[in-house]
Amino acid sequence: MKNFILSSRFLVGITGAALVGVIGFSLLSQTSATKQSALYQASNALGICFQRVNQTFTALMIRDFSSNYMQKNFQSVTGECLSELANSVEKTLGVSSLAMTKMNNLMSDVHWFDEKVDRLAKLAQNNEADIYQSNVIDKYVELEGLKSEIDEQIVQSAQVVNSREAWVFAALILSQIIMIFSFISLFIKRKILNKEIKEIEEFVTKTSFETKESVMAQTLLSKLIKTLEVNNAARFLMGYFQKIEEENFNIKDQLIKANTIGYSEKIEVEKVPSITEVKSSFSNCDFNESLGVALDRIQSFAFNHGIILDTEVESEFYVKSNQEALNQMLYSIISFAMESSLSHNQGRKVIVKGKPLGGIAFCKIKIAGYSFSESDIAVLNGAEATAATNTNLLILKELISDTNGKIAVKNKHNAELGVIESELELIFDRGYKTNIEFKPKEVQAVVKGNKKQIRDYFNTQLNETL
Repeated sequence: MKNFILSSRFLVGITGAALVGVIGFSLLSQTSATKQSALYQASNALGICFQRVNQTFTALMIRDFSSNYMQKNFQSVTGECLSELANSVEKTLGVSSLAMTKMNNLMSDVHWFDEKVDRLAKLAQNNEADIYQSNVIDKYVELEGLKSEIDEQIVQSAQVVNSREAWVFAALILSQIIMIFSFISLFIKRKILNKEIKEIEEFVTKTSFETKESVMAQTLLSKLIKTLEVNNAARFLMGYFQKIEEENFNIKDQLIKANTIGYSEKIEVEKVPSITEVKSSFSNCDFNESLGVALDRIQSFAFNHGIILDTEVESEFYVKSNQEALNQMLYSIISFAMESSLSHNQGRKVIVKGKPLGGIAFCKIKIAGYSFSESDIAVLNGAEATAATNTNLLILKELISDTNGKIAVKNKHNAELGVIESELELIFDRGYKTNIEFKPKEVQAVVKGNKKQIRDYFNTQLNETL
């Protein structure tokens, strides 16, 4: 067995198999690295394309109808961006992948979303429709959810490629180790053969007069053929080993680049102009903090009257407002909703939902089983108040105005059951969390004078302390 393992045929065969493995796994690893890099680039490109949809939606919600983001050419470029991204996803994942199916749905939905935005903008300019009463916000939420699903599919595919690439890289390293041991074995084999040749030379010197020339020639020829075969194979494989080392260095460089998420070139995205920069009197306010203050004050009322209070608000939810005014407004509007739910005895429930959408912050308050009158809806939606208008509604409207917010009201009906619920929709300018605090440096003491005067001053202070 030992002689078989150290035989030239076995060592050359193992070395050749390791060489094939190194080349094959190198090509496979390079292909995986390219695919992984393409997937991460597609994920970044998806965010850039959807940023354009976000810009159009924000321009509509702040009623900036003359913005470039509302123009047809801007929207057509958005469609081209998504189309190029779809081609990239199709080449990387295939036309039958789940991400490609959702990508086609996103392209179609964005097209009809732009058409809806154009129609709604024209009606709003002529005061024929209220933007906040339309379902454009719900459509944008659906687009945002579909975009998140596509991004998740792409990232998951990249992670699968990354895990597969780790196994390929391990197999590549193993093949290289086997090749190195094969070369070491060939080197040992060569040492052994050189020793045998030396012994043959000594044998020829001692027995040249006793051994026939034909027998001696046959022995020498047999030994030398074995030696030459191994030397030629070693020279052949050593040349390929150097090429594999250079290729391996390039593969490692590609793997490092593939695990770096993002583009290597700088991409500039057009900044969305915000009208809140003009409103210096409002700051970034924590909506959850104000909601918590309101809920603490009205929990006992909800418990005593059997009202279910359900809240679903994003954890990072900030608005451009005044914190104290926001506290008072949320307490007043939730109290109004709970008092309105007392109009019936079954299924008393108030639901509060909130999340940021593009450049706005959106909050919806639902009152189960309650219906606003036509006059109340008209007043809350901007109509002039009359002598019969509920005073609480006027106060509520003023409080919302003080928080830099807008309100829209509607009832949901069912043909058989009648009114299902009423909804109060609050719209704010979106705020952002700020954690930076600046503290002025305090100057403890200043001593004037030359070096000798300053030294004498500190010596005096030290003596007084002692």
